[in-house]
Amino acid sequence: MAATKQFSNLYICEKPSQARDLAKVLGLGTKHEYHISSSDGTVGVTWCLGHLLELYLPDEYSDSWKRWTPDTLPIIPETWKYRARLAKRKPGSKAAPRRDPEVTKHLQAVKKLIAAAELITIATDYDREGEAIARLILDEYAKYKGPLKRLCLTALDDKSIRKSLAAVKEGAETFNLYMAALARSRADWLVGMNLSRLFTIASATGGERTVLNIGRVTTPTIALVVKRQEEIENFVPKQYYILKADMSFAGCRYTARWAPGDDALDADGYVTNPQYMTELMDKLSTSPFVVEKYTSGNKKQKAPLPFDLTTLQQFANRRFGYTAKKTLDTAQSLYEKKLTTYPRTDCRYLPTSLHGEAQEIITACTGDGYFDRIRKDIDPSVRHYAFSTRKVTAHHAIIPTSVSITGHRLSQDEMNIYNLVRSSFIALFMPEAVLKQAAITLNASGEHFHAKSSELVIPGWKALYMPHDKSRSEASDTGTGSDDGQDYKKKENDDGEGTAKEEINRALPVTAVGDLHTLEMLNPGLETTKPPQPFTEATLLGAMENIARYVTDPEDKKILKETDGLGTPATRADIIGNAVARDYLYYAGKYILPTEKGTSMIHALPQIIKDVGVTARWEKGLEMIAAGNMDYDRFMRHIEGWIGKIIDDNRNISIHIDKSSVQKSSVSGTGFRSSGTGRKKYTGKKISAAAGTKTSSGRRTGLSSGSVRTKKTPAGTKSAGTGTSRRRKFGSVNDLCQAEI
Repeated sequence: MAATKQFSNLYICEKPSQARDLAKVLGLGTKHEYHISSSDGTVGVTWCLGHLLELYLPDEYSDSWKRWTPDTLPIIPETWKYRARLAKRKPGSKAAPRRDPEVTKHLQAVKKLIAAAELITIATDYDREGEAIARLILDEYAKYKGPLKRLCLTALDDKSIRKSLAAVKEGAETFNLYMAALARSRADWLVGMNLSRLFTIASATGGERTVLNIGRVTTPTIALVVKRQEEIENFVPKQYYILKADMSFAGCRYTARWAPGDDALDADGYVTNPQYMTELMDKLSTSPFVVEKYTSGNKKQKAPLPFDLTTLQQFANRRFGYTAKKTLDTAQSLYEKKLTTYPRTDCRYLPTSLHGEAQEIITACTGDGYFDRIRKDIDPSVRHYAFSTRKVTAHHAIIPTSVSITGHRLSQDEMNIYNLVRSSFIALFMPEAVLKQAAITLNASGEHFHAKSSELVIPGWKALYMPHDKSRSEASDTGTGSDDGQDYKKKENDDGEGTAKEEINRALPVTAVGDLHTLEMLNPGLETTKPPQPFTEATLLGAMENIARYVTDPEDKKILKETDGLGTPATRADIIGNAVARDYLYYAGKYILPTEKGTSMIHALPQIIKDVGVTARWEKGLEMIAAGNMDYDRFMRHIEGWIGKIIDDNRNISIHIDKSSVQKSSVSGTGFRSSGTGRKKYTGKKISAAAGTKTSSGRRTGLSSGSVRTKKTPAGTKSAGTGTSRRRKFGSVNDLCQAEI
């Protein structure tokens, strides 16, 4: 390479496919081994292979750090050093790290290209990791000091690339993304290298020790699963009473459910007193049922927002059984084939300006006839609330591009994910769904009964998810076939616990306040609380994203609601996968359970390490660095102090780690097995009469034999990793984030 500057502009992409797409739009057609250039060689596009540089291991800094002994801790480099990425090893592999000649060769070639450039334009993925991929090479390897610009790509189709080229940023505008990436990787290194060594040393028994992998995000995630398992195993079922009333008015029969008052409930919020129920039944058998409130009308539902990565992973897990990693890899493949936009996004909104491209995108993703049966209902002029520029973060929601699906040969997995993405986009331009709804509140001697009805009268966008034929039923899969299907997530907590089911009637009579309705039968029932469900990938992803639900401290909860939770949408799949690969978690059917190794490790670790609140606060700090609202050096000082405190407190402890990779409790093929949760019939003397017995008034009452129902535990149940102990005494990360907010 000549010493004079050859390139007026050199673009650095994240991977070869991205470089080819950019080079095509730039009109560069001269191909070389490590770059593509213009015919005169003045403009070039080169590429990385992901992270080509990585941090030194401790023993590369100092011979003294080769020894795994307490006196070498903490390990904190004075100057951070990077080298060419080593060849990948499987998690848990004992093989020695080895150099990757191809990576070294690639780095050397890119360094020469950088040296020949007057201007560098970063064109890696527009996020903090993409920023670090390019800038580390520029700063640490090539020592580049020249001018820098940033191309912010959100999709790889020609039109999107041209839009990005017309809005190139100055390099200084995205520098904070780089600092956030450095803070993340270096803080994770400090946690992993120091605490993994500390507790591995502590696990040594009889000269043998178990290598423990402590991670800032991985360990709290394992703790979530372990805590859930303990809740299931320690769960004590509780029986409680419910009461329904079969009613009639104007020739219409319906069912209403009793809403017990505070005087009927025990300390846990259940009706458990048989004497109370007996007296209630006697009272109601002679009481008039009067309409206290009646409402009716049509409810309109707009289509749900498009997918971000987490909701796409959750939906694909429920719909197809895909792992989070499989969904991410498939979405990445579609992105590289220019059919969908950038997948690693945490945003479900779209720029307002993108609405002007709706017709072009709709044409591209409907060309294969997939939407023929509802094509007449698609209106590109409809303006959904998803189009809101002020709500868009670094990347907008995942949608199709204007590249036509016609002619593309996709795998079944790619087709499945593409269909989900394009359906979510098409739904934005379809009519609202309309449901006819009504609600009645009855008063009987001061007791209240509620009845609701809901009927879909105009399918609108929900027609997308209705059966095409007898063999297909997407409506139930999406959760959008019901009246509350306003989101791709099921209407449940991320821990898999649903709320008590409402009594939904197909229709209710038209009535008015003061009308007297006829009681046909009282139907008391005995239900049993159920333990929380084990995590699936979908619910674990939801728990990681909405981690504030697992924190009890109001101050912590408020802060955590503003963060991305545990990890980021792009890293959660690998976090779960690594925990499984290292035998801390395992799959039992669709469920994710802790191994004995994982359980014993979590039990042995101090709360501060596995506390979901602490690591989520770190994410908040990283977000603040990226936004320019926190100083990198200050963040790192606090992390170092936090680690030093843990080492000092645990330097001389001894712990035991079980090595079994499977728990004794298990999941059967049809569901989780847990003792003490079987269905039971109530045998109380006074209200255990067979169904259909008559009271003194002639009204029929009774406990339905053989139809005992179950109810999941209420949302107030303690959840995994709540971290109820006050962390102020450790202080550093908490105070750091608190001081800046």
